[in-house]
Amino acid sequence: MALCAAAITPRGPELHLWWPTPPDPSVERLPGELVGSSLLRPGQLRVWPVGNSIITVQAQILDPVDARTPPPPRVTDVYVTLDGRAGHGLTARAALLGGEQILTDTTLAARWERARRLAVRADSALGAGDLEKFAALWRQLLSELAPVQRPR
Repeated sequence: MALCAAAITPRGPELHLWWPTPPDPSVERLPGELVGSSLLRPGQLRVWPVGNSIITVQAQILDPVDARTPPPPRVTDVYVTLDGRAGHGLTARAALLGGEQILTDTTLAARWERARRLAVRADSALGAGDLEKFAALWRQLLSELAPVQRPR
């Protein structure tokens, strides 16, 4: 049993074939994005004709297999191809534009962990006498502890 993927590119047709093999690092393995893992699974591949080309979109979904109380499935990445371009991002638009987006966890636990790490780095910078780095880290620490309130 193997996995086969093909595409028509400007260089002509391309065919990729992956065979399952015993665990040997020197041998090519099936790409994780295609087969999933115990945490991630591939979403349904969508294909649409667009002008003289096609566009493909496929999400990668966080769906832990062995979690005691599994969280609701959520999209972690979206893979898009169009006219020989390929990209991935948090949304199909971001993937097409090639821009990586960064999501920041805003839970109290995550903010506290970032603040703790910033405090350690600021302390090290102060101990080393690097006041410029200390000031920059201190400002980041304050913004983590007391984020700017936006008007509603």
